[in-house]
Amino acid sequence: MPVDEEYAPGLWRPAVPLPFYGLLHVRCYECGRPFWDLTSPRLDTNSSAFRRYERHYRARHMPAGREAR
Repeated sequence: MPVDEEYAPGLWRPAVPLPFYGLLHVRCYECGRPFWDLTSPRLDTNSSAFRRYERHYRARHMPAGREAR
């Protein structure tokens, strides 16, 4: 079942699935590419590794033009 997230008032887009979490990195859900964050003791959705993963997933694994009103 697809899940959407609201990123601006009235604008929706497909949500990015959570990555696989390692000790100091996250791995892409689809291709397994690692995104490291050596400065953060606890990786969460505000870490730089998670933000890089989210940009990578949207660019590489989601079709363009899926935003809806």
